[in-house]
Amino acid sequence: MKRNVMILALLVAAFVFFIGPGRAAAQPAEAPIVRDSGAGPELPPAGTAPAMVTVQVTGEHPGEDVFLPIAQNKIREGLRIQSGAQYNILINDVKYVDPPRTGGTGVLIIPVKIWGQGMQTVRQDVIVRVENLRVEGFGAPDRIYVSNSPESLTHSGELLADTLHHGSSTRFIIHHRNTTNRDLNFVFFVSNPNGKPAHVRVVGDILGVWNKELQAGHDATDRFIKAQRHGAGYIMEVPPGGFATLKKFTFKPGQIVSGLCEVQVLHGESIDFSVRVVEQYQPDQAPSEEIGDFFSNRAHGHYSAPLVSINEKYVIGERWKFLSIGDIPLPALIPNSPPLHGNYGVTYDITLSVENPNGNQETVDITFAPAGGVAMGTFFINDVFKQTGIVKPPDKVLLHSFTVDPGTTQQVRLITIPESGSYYPVRLVVGARIKGY
Repeated sequence: MKRNVMILALLVAAFVFFIGPGRAAAQPAEAPIVRDSGAGPELPPAGTAPAMVTVQVTGEHPGEDVFLPIAQNKIREGLRIQSGAQYNILINDVKYVDPPRTGGTGVLIIPVKIWGQGMQTVRQDVIVRVENLRVEGFGAPDRIYVSNSPESLTHSGELLADTLHHGSSTRFIIHHRNTTNRDLNFVFFVSNPNGKPAHVRVVGDILGVWNKELQAGHDATDRFIKAQRHGAGYIMEVPPGGFATLKKFTFKPGQIVSGLCEVQVLHGESIDFSVRVVEQYQPDQAPSEEIGDFFSNRAHGHYSAPLVSINEKYVIGERWKFLSIGDIPLPALIPNSPPLHGNYGVTYDITLSVENPNGNQETVDITFAPAGGVAMGTFFINDVFKQTGIVKPPDKVLLHSFTVDPGTTQQVRLITIPESGSYYPVRLVVGARIKGY
C-alpha cells in the first residue's frame, strides 16, 4: 500500500513538473481545469472530465493504436456534461510525461474541451496511466467466431451472441458493409451476469472502418498478425451485472466494418458477448432483433480451432511444390451451417524443408499466386514481415527468395492468415530457378 502511494505521488509530481508551476498551483492534487470567463454574470460550467484514468495493456512496445482508443473511451465514460453541452477529447494533442514501455507504467496527458451555449467552457487535462502487464498461460484459440452473413447489412440487429468461458481464448473475424441509407453504429460488447468482476484481454485491433473491401480485410489482418506476434492488447474490467464495450464504431452508407482479434477471459466466471448493428438513436444494450444468417452459403457462426499446420518438403531439381492456403474449410460447430470456405481468419503455420542435392548453390523462389480472383497476402517468413499488394490472376508476385548451399537442407517457416475481401484459396509456388521458373 505504501509503495502504491509513493508511486502515485511521484506520478503527480512528474505531472506538476511537466505542466509548469503556474497551472499546477491552483489545483496541485488533480488535473487542472480552466474555465473561460467573460463579462457578465457567472455561468455554470459545461461539465467536467475525470482527473485520471488507467489503461492496462500487454505486449512488447504497445503502440498508440492500442492504448489511445481505450484511454479515449475511459475519458468519455467519466465525463459529466450538462444538457446541451458538447465535448472534444483532443486525442491528437496528447503529451507524454513518461512514455509507455514494456513491463512498466507510462504517463501521458490528453486535453478535453467541454462547451455549450450559456455555459462556461471548460478545458481540462486528463492524466492517463498506461500500465503494461504480463499475461501468460493462454495457448492457441480453441474456436473462431465469424460474423459475415449477411455481408451487406440492410437493417440493424444482433449478428452474434454467445458465452465465453474463463481461461478460454477465442478468435473473432468480422466483415460487413453498410448498405442502408443511414449511419449505423457497430458495437461489440461483453456482459457479466455474475456477482464478481471479470477481466478480459483483447489481442489485436478489433474493428475498423474502410471504404474499399479488399483493403479492409488486408489492413485488419496486417494489424492482427503483428499484434498477436508481440502479444499487444488491452485489458478491460467487466463489473458484476454490468457491461464493457470492447469496440464501437459509426460507419456510413457504403462503408465496411472489418476486424480480427482474440478475446481471453482472464479472471472471473463465464461472460456473454454480443456483436450487433445499432441505430444511432438506440442504446447499445437494448433488446435487439437477431439478424445473423447461420445457414446461408456465406460462413457465419462459430467454427473449430483456427489453426492449420503444414509440413512440406521440396527437393531442388524435382517438380515445383504447390502449397494451398484456404483450400480445406474448417467445419462449422452449428449443425447444418456451411463450413468456413477460404478459412478466412485462420492461422496457417507452414514449415517448408528445402533440400539441395546438387553440387552448386541454388536459388529458390516462393511466389504468391491467386487462382480464384484478386487477393492480397500478409506473412511472417522466418520472422520477417512481408505483404503483397493487390494481385489479379493470372498474375503472381515473388514473395521470398533464398539460397541453399550444395548438399544441405534449409527450413523456411511461413505464418499467414487468409484475408477478408480477398479471394481464397491462393497458392504458394515453390521452385528453384534451375527449372526455368
